[in-house]
Amino acid sequence: SIGKPEHFPVIRSRFRLLTLAASLGIGTPKSAPVSCEEELRRLLADWSLPGVLKKDGTNNGSGVVFASTPEEAIEAYRALSRGPSLLQRVKRRMINGEPHAFLNSGVVPAWEISLQSYVEGVPANAMYASYQGKVLAAFQVRSVWNLHAAGTALMVERMEDPRILDAGVKLASALQLSGFFGLDFLLQSGTGEPILLEMNPRPTQLGHL
Repeated sequence: SIGKPEHFPVIRSRFRLLTLAASLGIGTPKSAPVSCEEELRRLLADWSLPGVLKKDGTNNGSGVVFASTPEEAIEAYRALSRGPSLLQRVKRRMINGEPHAFLNSGVVPAWEISLQSYVEGVPANAMYASYQGKVLAAFQVRSVWNLHAAGTALMVERMEDPRILDAGVKLASALQLSGFFGLDFLLQSGTGEPILLEMNPRPTQLGHL
């Protein structure tokens, strides 16, 4: 997606995006940025676990860790802070084809880590085509079978939820997006309410459909 440059920090950050989404009336999990281990310990003092630690700039669930105890959360933060090893970078470049696998961390700001409340539900996602902040088309699916809890969907079925369409319309307008973008949701157990987890500012796998 191509949008106004001043919106790039919002699109790049899960926490900032969810803060914007909540202000637009879109359902989101409780979320907080974590800049250091001491800050995480302070958050955990008042946080209802289980929770989820997420690192921006990751995909296919590689930067998502579930934590049921403070000790698990701290260990997850330490692991996410270390970043990928040389072997992992080689794999990402050679097998996954990620051109930025060896990108110098000094070129762009470091990716943020955030703590989110755990939401139980069925994964769903949508892809939108937009132009100058207006959504032109959208396609929605719910997951039937995932690789793992936070991983890629292996089987999906089409769905239509006006709240998911409305979320894309509101965010496209607020960020003045042109191009393709995807939104990941969880359909909350019991209520079916779509809870927004993150944005993918690019064509997603749903582009094939």
